[in-house]
Amino acid sequence: MLFDFFHMGKRIKPLIESMDANKDALRVLSLQATEQFAHMQRAQKELSLQAAEQFTHMQTAQKELSLQVEELYDYVSDAKSVDEGETKPLVDALIALRENIEHLSVYSHTRDDEDLKHQMELFITVCDRKLSAAGIWRIEREGKPYDCAMDVAVDVAYVTDMEPNMITKVLSECYTYRGAIVKRAEVVICKGETYA
Repeated sequence: MLFDFFHMGKRIKPLIESMDANKDALRVLSLQATEQFAHMQRAQKELSLQAAEQFTHMQTAQKELSLQVEELYDYVSDAKSVDEGETKPLVDALIALRENIEHLSVYSHTRDDEDLKHQMELFITVCDRKLSAAGIWRIEREGKPYDCAMDVAVDVAYVTDMEPNMITKVLSECYTYRGAIVKRAEVVICKGETYA
């Protein structure tokens, strides 16, 4: 009987040593995992601070743009009796401001912040209402036939399922002021298939 215990002890000793080595390896892995987790938490906190800073910056820019739109709208509304030559620079400034707001909105859609996207959509809606009340209208051109009075072709595309001379993409919209075109759209038009 003693003989069996002696042999069993010899067999168990390497297993115990192996378990001790595994415990040490598990401790090292646990420490590494804890360090990685702490690093990830610091990185997440840093990203959250950056996102909050960007959001604050965008809100400030939105407020500034809103104030500028209000001021320009009030000025244009008061300038209805002023000569059109004096009003044109203001109309151009309002259109440029509207396009910059559109770019800001496009940027906000690259963010994961649904509240920001919603705020930008509301802001654009308010701007469009104010501009239309002042007589400035944005004319949608995508999918419409090319018209040299309203459009400037800046590029061509070969699209097989579209009629030639149709607008495939609008880079910058067309605007009218009191029915007259004040800014033509910059567009990409479809060219028909060419046969060589």
